[in-house]
Amino acid sequence: MARITDRKLIGSWCGHHNFHIIGNNVASFEEKINSVLDTVLRVVGMPVPSTLVRKFLLVSNENTKITFPDSIKSESFSEEEVFLLTYGKELDNRIRKVGKNETFIYNHGVGMHASDNGSERIIKRRQIAAREFTELLDHQDSNMKILHKERNCFIYEN
Repeated sequence: MARITDRKLIGSWCGHHNFHIIGNNVASFEEKINSVLDTVLRVVGMPVPSTLVRKFLLVSNENTKITFPDSIKSESFSEEEVFLLTYGKELDNRIRKVGKNETFIYNHGVGMHASDNGSERIIKRRQIAAREFTELLDHQDSNMKILHKERNCFIYEN
């Protein structure tokens, strides 16, 4: 019964911007707790140690739409990423608009070096309102193009 409920929950939340699966493929319960902590810190915009996130690039041309088998639930979203002018120690400064059906979530991210030798990088992200997104567009880096993406979210092999 728990597995069935788990699959239904995963299917319901697939594609949500704060959907995360904390797997059981860890060596100890302490590792799982650390994984949960890292995920929560990242969601609330606090710095966390670097972790591996697996993403897959699905390639298609303009005339081909990517389709999934009926057994795989997927959600598609459009994403617009605008690079802003950087100041001081900032490595990158960008805003994002993600959503579908005229419903969007906006966020602002700033990346910078965490150490003097530049070996560590911290990205601070925060959710912003549509109005702040529009205001920040005035600070767009004219040397950078706006990046348009189509994001397909799905669960593959857990």
